[in-house]
Amino acid sequence: MANLQHTLEKLREDHDRIREAAAMACRMAEEVKRGPAEEVQSRVRQVERCARALGEELVKHGQWEGEVLFPLLAELYPMESNPDLPTSIWMLKKEHQTADQCYRAYLHDMQAYFELRDEQLLRLGMTELAHACRVIRRHLDSETELLVPLCEVRVNM
Repeated sequence: MANLQHTLEKLREDHDRIREAAAMACRMAEEVKRGPAEEVQSRVRQVERCARALGEELVKHGQWEGEVLFPLLAELYPMESNPDLPTSIWMLKKEHQTADQCYRAYLHDMQAYFELRDEQLLRLGMTELAHACRVIRRHLDSETELLVPLCEVRVNM
C-alpha cells in the first residue's frame, strides 16, 4: 500500500505542477497575442522557455504513467473484473496524444516564425499554445476524475 500511496501523491503533484505550468503558458501566450508588436518580441523568448518546460513536464509525466502508474493499475484492477478500465485508460492516452499534437503544432509554428519573422505565424503559434494548454488542463481533469479515485479506493482499504 505504501507504493500506491506514493504513486497517488506523485500523480497529484504532477497534475498540480503541470496544471500550473499550463496556466502560466496560456496566460503568457494570450498576453503576447494581444500585445503591441514592439513589446511582443521581448516576451516571445519567455513564452518559449515556459512552453518548453511544460513540454518536458508532459513527457516525464507520460513516461511515468506508462512505466509505473498504468502497470500498477492493471495489477490492482485485473481486466477480467474491470473490463471498462483498459478502454478508459486508452481514452486517456488518446487525450494525451491530442495534447501532444497541439503542442507540436505550436513548436512547428514557432520554428517557422523564428525563421521568417512573420507576425501572423507568431500569433498562430500563440493561439496553438493557448489551445494546447486548454487541452492539457482538460486531460488532467479527466485523469484526476478517473485515476485518483481508483488509487484512493485501494489506499483506503
